[in-house]
Amino acid sequence: MVVRGLVRLALLLYFALMLSLVGLRYLLVPQLDNLRPYLAQKISEQTGLHVQLQELKGDWQGWNPHISVMDLSLAEPGQEPMLQLPKLEADISWKSLFSGSLQLRQLDVQGLTIPVRRDPQGKIWVMGQVLDLDDDSQDTEPQAWQGPARWLLQQRGIRIQGTSLQWQDELRGAPALSLPAIELQMGYRQGWHELTMATALPANLGESLALELRVQGKRRLPDSVDVTELPWELKVQALGVDTPALRPWLDVPSAFDKGWIDLRAQVSQPKLDQAIHMQLAAQVRDVGVLTESGERLQVEQATLELDGGLDAMQAMVQGKRSADVRWSLGMSGFGLRLPDLFADYLAVDQLTAQGLVGRDEQARLSVGQMQLGLRNADLDAQLSGSWREDAHFEAGVADWQGQFKYLNLAALVNYLPLTVNPLAREWMQAGLVQGAVRDGTIRVEGGLDTFPYGLSPDDGSFEVAGALDNGIVDYQPARLKRLAWPRLEGVQGSIRMHNDNLDIMAQQARMPIAKHQDIALRDIQTHITALEKESFLKLEGLSQAPATSYLALVHQSPLDALLDGLLSESRVQGDWTVPIKLQIPLDNAEDAQVQGQIQMSNGEFQYMPQAPSFTALRGELAFNERGVSAQNLTGKILGGDTQVSGVLEPGKPGLRLTGVLTAQGLEQYLELKGLQRLKGQTPYSVLMKLDSKGSFSLGAESELTGLELNLPEPFHKPAERAAKLKADWRSDLATKMDRLQVSLEDRQTLLLNLQHAQGSRQGSYFQSGSVGTPGLTTWPNRGLELHSRYGQIDLDAWELVVEEFAQNLDGSPMKTTGRALLPLLERVRLKADQAFFRGQLLDQLELDSTEDASGKLYLSLKATQAEGRLQAQHQDGRFTGLFSANFSRLYIDNRRPDWAWPDAELPMDDDLHVPAISLKVDDLQIHGMHFGQLEAKGKPAGKGQQWKLENFVLKAQGMQLQGYGTLALRGPQRGLELIANSHIDNLGRFVDTSGVLTESIKDGDGTVQAALFWSDFPWTLDKRKISGQFNVDLKKGRFISLKSRSAKLLELLSLQSISRLSRLDLDLFGAVKEGFAFDSLTGRMNLAQGKLELDNYQIRGPAGAISLKGWIDIKDETLDLVAVVQPNLDMSGAAIAAYFTVNPLVGVGALLTQWLMQIPMRSHLSVTYAVTGNIDDPQLKEMDLPAVSTAKKESRPRIEP
Repeated sequence: MVVRGLVRLALLLYFALMLSLVGLRYLLVPQLDNLRPYLAQKISEQTGLHVQLQELKGDWQGWNPHISVMDLSLAEPGQEPMLQLPKLEADISWKSLFSGSLQLRQLDVQGLTIPVRRDPQGKIWVMGQVLDLDDDSQDTEPQAWQGPARWLLQQRGIRIQGTSLQWQDELRGAPALSLPAIELQMGYRQGWHELTMATALPANLGESLALELRVQGKRRLPDSVDVTELPWELKVQALGVDTPALRPWLDVPSAFDKGWIDLRAQVSQPKLDQAIHMQLAAQVRDVGVLTESGERLQVEQATLELDGGLDAMQAMVQGKRSADVRWSLGMSGFGLRLPDLFADYLAVDQLTAQGLVGRDEQARLSVGQMQLGLRNADLDAQLSGSWREDAHFEAGVADWQGQFKYLNLAALVNYLPLTVNPLAREWMQAGLVQGAVRDGTIRVEGGLDTFPYGLSPDDGSFEVAGALDNGIVDYQPARLKRLAWPRLEGVQGSIRMHNDNLDIMAQQARMPIAKHQDIALRDIQTHITALEKESFLKLEGLSQAPATSYLALVHQSPLDALLDGLLSESRVQGDWTVPIKLQIPLDNAEDAQVQGQIQMSNGEFQYMPQAPSFTALRGELAFNERGVSAQNLTGKILGGDTQVSGVLEPGKPGLRLTGVLTAQGLEQYLELKGLQRLKGQTPYSVLMKLDSKGSFSLGAESELTGLELNLPEPFHKPAERAAKLKADWRSDLATKMDRLQVSLEDRQTLLLNLQHAQGSRQGSYFQSGSVGTPGLTTWPNRGLELHSRYGQIDLDAWELVVEEFAQNLDGSPMKTTGRALLPLLERVRLKADQAFFRGQLLDQLELDSTEDASGKLYLSLKATQAEGRLQAQHQDGRFTGLFSANFSRLYIDNRRPDWAWPDAELPMDDDLHVPAISLKVDDLQIHGMHFGQLEAKGKPAGKGQQWKLENFVLKAQGMQLQGYGTLALRGPQRGLELIANSHIDNLGRFVDTSGVLTESIKDGDGTVQAALFWSDFPWTLDKRKISGQFNVDLKKGRFISLKSRSAKLLELLSLQSISRLSRLDLDLFGAVKEGFAFDSLTGRMNLAQGKLELDNYQIRGPAGAISLKGWIDIKDETLDLVAVVQPNLDMSGAAIAAYFTVNPLVGVGALLTQWLMQIPMRSHLSVTYAVTGNIDDPQLKEMDLPAVSTAKKESRPRIEP
């Protein structure tokens, strides 16, 4: 098409030149413009075209004629002009005027416009003429254009400037495309005829387009020379072409988002018998390709070069046998996404490749002598080899081998095809975290459809191997609801991937454990088999680390679940060496298998915080995912040697511990004061088992021979007597509960039941339990319960023992740190034939106490000596709110049975908190004395510093006592202060009904006032710390029985004094034989430091008057008194006889004086005694003169009533 257009253009130019020559022929050059109409008509007649000439000039350039034509247009009749030449100038060689062939020295054409159009039917129109490529009527043989072509080649210079090409594609509906500045030159240089064409592309399309055609031959070609046989070469160059911008006129793939291309092509044929040779070089810059997912793939720069025969290239494209074509490819800064082959975007910093490409006899495409260099952030490799199409493998067959300087271990999975098992790809992506593989080799041989040949090993072989540096392998990463296995870091060794098997051989590595020292590993072999199917990971190596790191490994990995939490609360010490094997199915990590042997030397192990520790462990403990086993493992526990042997796995016989337990070891372990009651040592045996379902059980037994239990009855045991102790722990996986049952079989059996909720981290370790007599104990859902039945039990002693078990060895209270072992005591049901409680003997005791979840305490007590109910609020180990106690009877007696524990004295907490108390007793007896009804109320005051006894009332027959008081709980003056007043209606009735002094006093009324302070009460009960005052005012009574201590003293004093008058043989005993009557009994008693001071204590009655003064030691019950006895005598004969008998003179004087001067005579008959000795055996010694007590007079107490 192009050649035929050029021929037509050449003919037009030829006719134009002929016109010029005609003018010359008629020597009309100066008058050419006058002949312009004529010449136009003649040309139109000869060509059949409508020709117009606006101006025609001629002159001479030396010897050569110069013709100038302005605005030449050619058109079909009635059509638009098909050719318009604004200006044409030609220099004609004068020599050619004589040769018969027109030769141009120079031809310049300017302003040529060539319109080219494709109509909607697809026909091409050039300058208004249809260019029908399918028209066979046109002569296309070379001979038809040999002459014009030869003529063009022989011209010395043709130049066309300012030519524009207008392309209008109506078929595509594209906008008009204009090339406004085309330049074309023809000439001859150094044996080559050259034709060049160049144009600038529109700014939105590119930079430039250039074409160069060179034909080798002489400047003047003889007619015998066939132009088609001349050597030639064609060069085409397009620079800076914006490929996507050509989309309106060319079918550019929609995926190309942007990109600029530089295209250089050279086609040549040196000889006619040689194949046409082609060299093609294309360089693209900043190419962007949009994928279907909207991602953009970038190429910074790429260069493609082809070098080979044009026939070979055409045949290769057409799928025919072809010779080899050499190619090379260079790319930098590009990314590649092949979603059907690779999962991830592949970024390449630099790619270089070269080789030969062609088709064999079977038209199969093949690439040989391939050299490939690839470098990016993950890889720096060089490959060589070949590739070919194969009927059995859609992706072809490859034979590649090479080396790499560097391979990023974490990116290895990115270069494996999607045919690899997704689970294996997932593992490699997450598991191969870091590492540099250096100085390695690559080998791929076989069909690429089944690469990497794990499923089809007969199809080929794939191998990557190299030295691994600073690798990180996370061989079992964390997943939803599954812990990760700790990864390997610092891996130094080698790596090899053969087909779909991955092997990592490491001389050393480490396993980091959070918050613990790393586990060091050596001689590690890691194998991942069958990445394309049921992938399996195997790890084997030798590890060393502190034992704490291994235990943390269990807690931080799936091992904890595999062992069913068996070691979840364990503690360890020491250094361990552990050969370990691990097997994990990558598609089902729950089926992982682990094997190892813990090699210990002087190690320590504690199963749980509340359990004793194994120390000095020596030997080997094997373990796997099912359990542990031991053969010759020895150590110490609870102060004695122990041996461990057996297998702890589901369905196996179990792991047995045999050894000796010492009381000292138990004391050192628990550090409780109560354990000091144990002495000696005893052998024991423990068996731990897992049933077929994996439920854990533990059984322990001991006869306790050699171990003394210094406990209250009924569990006091000497060392020589046997008592069977059994403990049984069982785990139920179905109910998620653990049960512990402990029994002690001695003269009476004790049973303890405890329950633990598996996985529980709140509250006490055991959430519920019961303790007591077999047959009465149960399995409650919450809290601790006590159900017991005993013949005799000292509750005070057991309370002391319980307190000792809550104290440190030095007696200080044990501080609770961390989780409590036992729940709170919520229910107590106790029956005993006899019980000793708070210093009181209780017969036929029945006690029932409950405490609900809110802390409300309810207690009922029934015994021969007491019956009542108590109610209180219990919170944080203290009573809060109102403590209410109601007794129908309460008999207090300090009788201590002979079977009671001798040293059970309960200590009092210094930090005493007393709640509000309401006490009511319907029948109160103290030491057999009946005191009637008692009511008392009190409450805390002063922010817990004091407790106020608001009121207390004691009602008995003949007497009523009322009072109030304060209990100071803090400070140096802590203690009890009481103010009490008693009103006595009938003292005789009170002492008779109460039993204080049965039949000892008759009648009597009055008041007794008391003000007391008991320092440091109730922490100490020392009577010497009681101080206070008593005011006594009693009247009209009689001591009718002298059995009491006070009455006996009065008897001695009265009889001793009256015996001095018995020599008169008068009946002077009549005044006292019916009892010692008193008209008044008054006085004050001061109590301080355990001594009672009698101050002005007087008893007056018909028989006389007795005055007491001095001290009584309450604690020692000793006397230091001075007593003055004055008989009461009137003017009877007895009185006169007595006076005269003693001293007649004095008698007369006294008689007269008494009668006359009213001076009492009895003062001359008074007797003074010193009273000493014991209260039960007072000693009287008459004194000549009134004496003052020799006891040191103490300061008066601080309380006045």
